[in-house]
Amino acid sequence: MNRRIKYQAVMLAISLLMSAACLAVQLEFGGYAKSFLIFQHTPGGSRDRWTLTNPWEFKASYIPQDHLSFNLSYIVSPHWESPMSGIETFYSSRQYRVSDLKSRLIPDSPSAAGNLSLWHNLDRAYVRLSLRWTDIFVGRQPIAWGSARFINPTDVIAPYGFQELDTEDRIGVDAVRINYPLGQLSEVGLGYISGKDFKPQNSATYLRPKVYLLKTDLAFTLMEFKKHRLYGIDISRSLGGAGLWLEAGYIDFEEASEDALRLSAGADYRLSDRIYAFGEYHFNGFGELEASSYIKNCAKQAYSENVVYLMAKNYFTVGLNYQLTPLLNSGTQPIMNIDDRSVVLSQQFDYNLTQNSYLSCGFYTGLGQVPEIILGGGSVIRSEFGSYSDIYFASYRIYF
Repeated sequence: MNRRIKYQAVMLAISLLMSAACLAVQLEFGGYAKSFLIFQHTPGGSRDRWTLTNPWEFKASYIPQDHLSFNLSYIVSPHWESPMSGIETFYSSRQYRVSDLKSRLIPDSPSAAGNLSLWHNLDRAYVRLSLRWTDIFVGRQPIAWGSARFINPTDVIAPYGFQELDTEDRIGVDAVRINYPLGQLSEVGLGYISGKDFKPQNSATYLRPKVYLLKTDLAFTLMEFKKHRLYGIDISRSLGGAGLWLEAGYIDFEEASEDALRLSAGADYRLSDRIYAFGEYHFNGFGELEASSYIKNCAKQAYSENVVYLMAKNYFTVGLNYQLTPLLNSGTQPIMNIDDRSVVLSQQFDYNLTQNSYLSCGFYTGLGQVPEIILGGGSVIRSEFGSYSDIYFASYRIYF
């Protein structure tokens, strides 16, 4: 029996255990049904497409005692796309899993193409054990760090891009985590996050102490991932009614010439009961200052391993969330690439339809120099966000 089969047998056993727990009274059910209709308009319009995605999540928690729980989440998602083009990236961010279910159920063959497909994801399967001196989490679980609002330099395990539409839950990773409390607001966290087949070159280990000192939250991150090292710090506190944060991460790659720092610093403030605003500067040491040099990023480890996706060095964003009516909220966020002076503007409206359901619509549109078409059919990037596709979407969400 190879490792993959063994792993899937273990995951199946956990699932059966969770199912058996359904007979017990200490069971909590939940989940959601979502629907996203998306139109993507590419520069030039040659690759415009529509997609309709409908993820359904079913989750259950069995809590036999206050200090022990078993947690399971399974997502199935019918997907339609016109035209069919490369949706294998649909669940591409599952890097830290020992083994995984085949993402696409229909069509079954990896080479098969079609407008309709069915995907699934066992996204949570973990046990939580809370003892007097520590909390222990074992299995597939979410991990997210950092206080920054736009980019989190210390979050390299399963980060989301800013154009992701469904970011309510982080993608589950296979890990063992231990949190040792040092006080009411302080703790030491350590863990092992496994990649494919438990191989060290696919996995990560970390130590993350967090302390509350002089009314300030301080978190330090020391992580080894895929044979690289991350040294991080995260500082946040309130001052005069505003929230302030500074989050930085220095990544030490095997190739010393590729080492670099990322840093985010910002502040937020509630202007009134209905208006919340924030601003954040982000420095990306892996990026380039000139748009003509963005092509060099393709050869860098930070990009090939999906640690970084922004192309330039300096960014600034502001966000403004305001409540138009008690049931209707609006969010506006322009993100500026300071180096090539391109902007991506996002606007979203959320309407609370019923107690547990929401309607949303919005768009992301890039402003800047569009790519230049050259002889032979290729293109030259003139600005980062001017090269982005415009995205228009509408969604419906109901929670149960």
